[in-house]
Amino acid sequence: MGMNFSSYQVGKDIPAGEYVITPICTEDFDTGYFEVYNEDGSLCNNPFIEGEHARYYMTLIDGQIIKLDSVRMVSIQNSVRALPDADGNFISESIDYGTMYKCGYDFAPGTYTIERPSNVEYPDTSFYDSYVAIYNSSNIQKFVEPDFSVSFSSGTQQVTLKEGQYLLLRRAYVHLA
Repeated sequence: MGMNFSSYQVGKDIPAGEYVITPICTEDFDTGYFEVYNEDGSLCNNPFIEGEHARYYMTLIDGQIIKLDSVRMVSIQNSVRALPDADGNFISESIDYGTMYKCGYDFAPGTYTIERPSNVEYPDTSFYDSYVAIYNSSNIQKFVEPDFSVSFSSGTQQVTLKEGQYLLLRRAYVHLA
């Protein structure tokens, strides 16, 4: 993928606030990328997002710069909440990249079981373990460690999510129905 960025300064080109970022999917390509920099030029975050259902939540503050490549960015007030697939699952379709959901917006607070997809064969290495992380905020000024995270190669994991928390899934799904 050749990086072909559109750049925006928060507070000048776009307002500060919370945004939902999704890849622009075509028949041939379903991966997007973005970078967020602080006013001093330090890199805050730079995830790839991949897949039709992929999304990422980000709260931007005045002075930050966001660079977008093959992604759509919409303020949370103008976004559409995530919808589960036909089986009632919120999924992370990508083998390599995560998908983020917001508790209280995409689904109700509660205790959920996170599962590893059984219909996908992953290489036998811990790099391809399923991964679950919970963040209490989408506001970042630097790379942030999650408030909770776990990797697993088989079985399930239970997580309890509260209103306003963010759930990041990689090679995993949560069944809501």
